[in-house]
Amino acid sequence: MTLDQEITEWVKELGMKVEKLEGNNFFQIKVTPPLGGPSVAILRPKMEDTYYIFTIVVDIDVETQLKVLRQIMLDLMRMNVEFFLTPQGKPDKLHLARLVFADGLTKNQMLENLTLVKNAAYLAITWLKNGEDLQ
Repeated sequence: MTLDQEITEWVKELGMKVEKLEGNNFFQIKVTPPLGGPSVAILRPKMEDTYYIFTIVVDIDVETQLKVLRQIMLDLMRMNVEFFLTPQGKPDKLHLARLVFADGLTKNQMLENLTLVKNAAYLAITWLKNGEDLQ
């Protein structure tokens, strides 16, 4: 069994909903917690790549929430979660990600990274909805 298949089975074992996504990536699934919540995509861009990307996208309104966005970015750095905004110029999406090498990846490491990205999305959503109240 390949690691791609193992990851799919691991998340299914946890009762998560798994949806195969079509796209430019060699391996790409969307994982949703059993009780709902943000879905995290797990992908391997090319067949020969030796890493996985755990990622999620959060919609933002950067014009009205610049101060809050700065706080979100500081918190994401503390969490050791990668982030970037798109499109350039007038962004409306916040991309969150963790890169993980496939070599020796365990169930627990997969779950920790999946949870970290999901929690980073929850953090960003909470800041975006209640930013001024949190300060």
